[in-house]
Amino acid sequence: MKRITFTLCILISGFSSNAQTSDDINLIQSLWGMEKRAIVEEYMNFSAEEQSPFWAEYDVYETSRKEFAKERIAIISEYVENFESLSDEKATELMNKVIANNIALQKLAKKTFKKLSKSISPVKAAQFIQLENYFITTIQMYLQENLPFIGELEDLIEK
Repeated sequence: MKRITFTLCILISGFSSNAQTSDDINLIQSLWGMEKRAIVEEYMNFSAEEQSPFWAEYDVYETSRKEFAKERIAIISEYVENFESLSDEKATELMNKVIANNIALQKLAKKTFKKLSKSISPVKAAQFIQLENYFITTIQMYLQENLPFIGELEDLIEK
């Protein structure tokens, strides 16, 4: 897991400071996707008969997950642009977007678990979802630690 965490931190640090355009986001997702696939393959230790059904479903999952990640990036960018003068309306709008994004991602995980449970096994499906949750949580934790909190700027100015 230390290798996974290190890889995530390296990619996220480049992502958070450089992901300004759609092309940047696609490049970072592509690079992370290649590394992630290798990590998943090593961690999951598939049997020969599990390989094909897993990777077919994984590719479907990743396509959807990447779209949710792009949405999350757009929400974060919007927050960064507005946090210094966040109105009640903008705060509500952004929180609704974040919550909807989280729900959509969890629904995707549930759908993927269900499909993988049938094609490889519930235990292997749970193992993948657990690993995926680790990735998502690590990324979210890094972003949370590096985004300013609402009101944080005002507190610094007052001191």
